[in-house]
Amino acid sequence: MLVICAGLWRSGSTWQYQIACELVRQAGWKFKPMGYLQREQLADFLTGSLDPNMCYLYKTHPPDPIHLSLKSERVVTLYSFRDLRDVAYSMTYKLQSTFQKTVINGPIIEWCISADAFWRERPGVVIQRYEDWILNNAPFVRLIATALGINLSETVLAGIVDEFGLQRNRYRTADLTAHLLEKGIDLSERSNTLLCDPDSLLHWNHIREGAVGCWKSVALPEEKAYLAKMCGDWLIDHGYEPDFVWAKESIAKDVNTEYRQSPYKSQNR
Repeated sequence: MLVICAGLWRSGSTWQYQIACELVRQAGWKFKPMGYLQREQLADFLTGSLDPNMCYLYKTHPPDPIHLSLKSERVVTLYSFRDLRDVAYSMTYKLQSTFQKTVINGPIIEWCISADAFWRERPGVVIQRYEDWILNNAPFVRLIATALGINLSETVLAGIVDEFGLQRNRYRTADLTAHLLEKGIDLSERSNTLLCDPDSLLHWNHIREGAVGCWKSVALPEEKAYLAKMCGDWLIDHGYEPDFVWAKESIAKDVNTEYRQSPYKSQNR
């Protein structure tokens, strides 16, 4: 079996990976956690010789045509998504960068919209919304267990919920940060922003606040106007906004901003 944790960037896919690994471990399965696989690593792995009795788990983000060739009955895809405005600022923080470099020049919004469309079309995909997980992650652990065909007791599930909750992962990132600093690594260097623990896949700066709607306190008017242009329809179609009122004033003021063509094609308009 293949378990693919393929959520959007900054939307909880690392958490899904942690939960899935712990569930199969608790169930006593023969399994191999592969960590995060880059595209070239992914191709080598999926075209290699795989043990049919082994459960392989890996994390990825970008859509890759190689996933289209996988036999769906042997694949469980866990997909998480998040308000793209929060993704934009969370990624900017993660990379110690700016909105201009990360979002406008990046371009993270285009990548997310493309990935969202791709993963939602995979057969049997388990779709999980970041904002609901933050409120209560117990149902999400149960859903992943069900998708994997694992029947665990409520006591065991409660233990997993606690062990891999947001606060515990905060402690893990704090420990990793302390360890890296003890080794003399300069964490102010942008080249070190992606340093992570190879087992949990948590980066030292993985968690900022983890809250919902953080973009509201940091978005400049011109940035809101840009986001409305690039993903406003996506936000409506995915239930984040009923309309464009959230950015109406910014759009009206930002008449001189040049945009690329929005990559999202609304399904409803």
